[in-house]
Amino acid sequence: MFRTFDFIVVTDGYWHSTPRIRHKMPLAWAAAGHRVLWCERSPFPQSWTQGRLVRAFSSQLEPVQERLWVLPTPPALPRLERRSFPGPLLRSIHGPWLASRVRRATLELGLRDPVLVLMQHGARGDLLDLIPHRLSVYYTHDLFGYGTISEQDRSMEDDLCGRVDWVWTTSEHRASTLAPHARRIRCLPHAVDLEWWGRNVTNPQPAAVASIPKPRLVFTGAVDFRIDWQLLRALAAAEPTWQVVLCGPVSHESIEQVKSLPPNIHAVGNLPLDSLPSVIDGADVLLLPYRPDPMTESIGRPLKFYDYLASGRPIVSTRFADFGPNSEQLISFSADALGWQAVIADALANPNPEQATRRREEASRNSYAARLHEQEEMLASVNESKPEE
Repeated sequence: MFRTFDFIVVTDGYWHSTPRIRHKMPLAWAAAGHRVLWCERSPFPQSWTQGRLVRAFSSQLEPVQERLWVLPTPPALPRLERRSFPGPLLRSIHGPWLASRVRRATLELGLRDPVLVLMQHGARGDLLDLIPHRLSVYYTHDLFGYGTISEQDRSMEDDLCGRVDWVWTTSEHRASTLAPHARRIRCLPHAVDLEWWGRNVTNPQPAAVASIPKPRLVFTGAVDFRIDWQLLRALAAAEPTWQVVLCGPVSHESIEQVKSLPPNIHAVGNLPLDSLPSVIDGADVLLLPYRPDPMTESIGRPLKFYDYLASGRPIVSTRFADFGPNSEQLISFSADALGWQAVIADALANPNPEQATRRREEASRNSYAARLHEQEEMLASVNESKPEE
């Protein structure tokens, strides 16, 4: 019999921002019949703009989809998530404040025996003691602290892994790193919403993309420090008729890079979410031009990878992550511009329908429906083993 759960998700992001796994997985839970209270990131001083500080003092629930509500959380101060002083003191103040707001929302919505999900909050084990729940999950899709937390602080994540019922990661590398500290751990790679894809793949492409000549080599996602700019510039110089199209928000540290791009590299900025399937499907080749480093390795296969697969289009990537068995049948790998030039030229000259079919089949095996089935089984198995309260 199908079992529904009530989720309280304490996230590392804001609802009104670029949709990522912190948005997409809870949306999938709600669409499948579960109820979700999605708690926004507590804004730090550098984020006290765009109305976020005012919003942080509000406890007004925002219904954003059937069975999904967004709750603002109290503002935060620097070093809140550090082990050293004043981190513990700040958490002793902030935690009860956040938890009281969550408890009120839980009562208002009538949530029962909730699953508490700490989404990328490796330092907030204190919330396990403050927010009532029946089951708990640490859901990590990136390096805790985005690679900037000290080893001493990282030990808080290790402690958290030993306390929650499940640790879910999006990369095999993260799973192997955290496994010695976890009671139960599973690698759950990202997924693709095939229904959303099918609804939007025939949408008109935005003018900013449609006006660019072909062949188009398309990247979708955050244009940030992970991009191998040297690789892209060398590729653009070697093949001036190829058009590299970067679709996504440009981070602060990449602004200067974007300002000095050659004419055949186009940073078109953030596009409407529902336009991405048509942009991806209209590409001649899809790119994953990430620099291999501990950060990208820990992300694993990025969210966009499964959207790329759904299109069937050729994919070219650096070896920045483990893409799993048989990945050579889905992706062309190379580390430098000369290698990229060769595999892209081959993809443009020699379309491979069989390989396109394999990519689409792999996408179908990695749908949100498949991920949900795995998660529901894992939660149900632990729930059944716990005594009734």
